[in-house]
This record gives sequence, C-alpha cells and structure tokens, in this order.
Amino acid sequence: MKTTCVTISVLFLSQLCLAQNKNLDYSKAIKLYNQTTYNLTTKTYESQDTTGNYLFQTEESFQILQANIAFQWKMNNNNFHEIQLVDFRIGKHGVKSEQKNDKTNASLTYNGQYTTLTAIAIGYDYILNFNKRADRKFVPSLGIGGTPYFVRQKREPYVSHAFPVTDTRIGMKLFVSPRISYYLNSRFFLDLHIPICVSDMQVHQNQVKNPAFTSEQQKTSTVNFTQFPKIFYGRIGVGLKIQ
Repeated sequence: MKTTCVTISVLFLSQLCLAQNKNLDYSKAIKLYNQTTYNLTTKTYESQDTTGNYLFQTEESFQILQANIAFQWKMNNNNFHEIQLVDFRIGKHGVKSEQKNDKTNASLTYNGQYTTLTAIAIGYDYILNFNKRADRKFVPSLGIGGTPYFVRQKREPYVSHAFPVTDTRIGMKLFVSPRISYYLNSRFFLDLHIPICVSDMQVHQNQVKNPAFTSEQQKTSTVNFTQFPKIFYGRIGVGLKIQ
C-alpha cells in the first residue's frame, strides 16, 4: 500500500511539473506599447561668475501618448527577456524674433535660437512570470531591469550677444515593474505594466561657448544620483506571438 501511494505521488508530481500554462507556449513576441509619463525634475547649473551661486531649474512634464516597440523572448524556465525602444528622437526647432520697418523694409533680429535635439533610451526587463502551471488567460509577472539613456540639446542663438549652449545628459534608470498580461487568443495578448523607477544616476554636462572663458571654464559637469525620482510611467500594449 505504501509503495502504491509513493508511486501515485511521484506520478502526480511529475505531471504537475510537466504541465504548464498553454498561453506561455511561445518563444518570441513583438509588442507595441503606449507609454504615459509624468516627470518632475530639478536641474542645477553653476553660474559663470565667482560668486559661487547655483541656478536651479524645475521642469514638469506630462505626456499622454508615446509609442514604444519591444521584442520579447523566452527562457527555459518560462520567464522572459524583453528589450524596449523607450525613446528615439532626432529633431530641429528654430524660433526667431525680428523687428521690421514698413517704410524701409529693413529687419533686425533681436532674439531667437535654433535647437537640435538627439535623444535615445533603450530598456531591458527580466520578466518573472507567475501562473506558469495554471492554464489561465491572466498571467501576473514582475519585471526587473534598467534603461540607459542619452539626451543632447544644442542651442545656437540668432543674435551675437548670446552664446551657443550644449546640454548633455547620460544616465541609467533602474526599474521594478509589476505586470499583468491577458491572452486574447493563440496569437495576441494584452500587456499592462507600471514601471517604478528605483534610482536614476545621471552625468550632466553643460557647455556655454563664451569666448571670454577658457574651454575648461565653459564646461560644467555634475553627477546626480536620485532614489525614487518623481517620474511615473504607465504602459499598455498589444503583443503578437511570432514563434
């Protein structure tokens, strides 16, 4: 009797280990997300004089729509790796203020600048899936990862009394992301997750090309490390199993 019970237990456990959620029975997928972002940051600039003063700039932004694309592939333990193109922008923007005379048709530029922006951020998540054994459409998970980023703004003034400015930020954000996926059918699924930014380490360099200063004096660099910065994300997307 004891031998029979042991045999039944072994068979039951082996079947339990072999069973898995059929919705996770794929190796690769692509996803298209919409990301909503709220960001509140404070930047510090050292003044170009000898007073030792610092300038503080507070920036607040709320972006409702931003498309992200991601690629996901599965490990042997039914967990996933995921790479996301979080941000990719290259653009130019110019604003010029002029004063014109109707009689002479002469014009005088008194303000304005030409701005070039380059920004890229690539995210990585290691996704720990739950409900691996139960055959359910809802699959909760937890993502752990980081996002390296690069942002550069070059501002070229249209007037001689202002100086060109280059503002560069290079950093890394670390995230913990509670997730939940809902599998619509054998090909498509929905994915909702809320990345929580644990830390943000950033190297910030500001260069003002004022010819009155040396090249070293024109540059100021700061290293900022923030735990739980005031930046909040929400991503909702649709995934397509491709293999």
